[in-house]
Amino acid sequence: MINVLLLLLLAAPPQTAQIREGGIGILRLDPLGGVQPDVAVALTQILAHELGKITSPVMAGADLIKGLPRRLRRCEGQDRCLRAIGKRRHLRWMVVGSVGSLANNYLINVKLLDVKSRKRARRISVTISGDPDVLIDEISILAYRMLAPGNLSGTLRIVTNLPGAQVFINGRQVGKTPVKPLMLKEGVYDLRITSPGYVEFRRQVTVRF
Repeated sequence: MINVLLLLLLAAPPQTAQIREGGIGILRLDPLGGVQPDVAVALTQILAHELGKITSPVMAGADLIKGLPRRLRRCEGQDRCLRAIGKRRHLRWMVVGSVGSLANNYLINVKLLDVKSRKRARRISVTISGDPDVLIDEISILAYRMLAPGNLSGTLRIVTNLPGAQVFINGRQVGKTPVKPLMLKEGVYDLRITSPGYVEFRRQVTVRF
């Protein structure tokens, strides 16, 4: 039997990413049960800052709707009014979402609308646990999940008691133990470790943020 210890280290989002043209508008992150309005406003500003590393320009909150017709200033996040705001501001994407808490859990929901194609590009729901400070880290990652998911990666370190065993990821051999740490994009991977005379080790590894 091959004894294996798997260590999955999640990498922080890069400081820079390839700029996506078009710009983005963030209507707001609505506060739900347990989250104060000023916290939601602060998280909206953090999200705008992080998105600014990926696309430009970024408009958020009051600056986004200032001077627009009343019906657009009162937009509650429906696709139609989001598209109208995006067109008025000449933006490619529009975002609206919410953040709430229950006990020690936080739930973040966001909708990303492609103004040009009139389609919802992504809808992301994330549940996290822990100190309120984890919200800041999650908002930072959320920006990349929306516009640059390819910039998120994790490091898989494989520790085993058997040298020379063959390591496969999704059917492709990536080396023999001891193998160097593997950089993996977000997703589910099939890990297989084999060696003659030993029972095969096989497990699904999920890289998620």
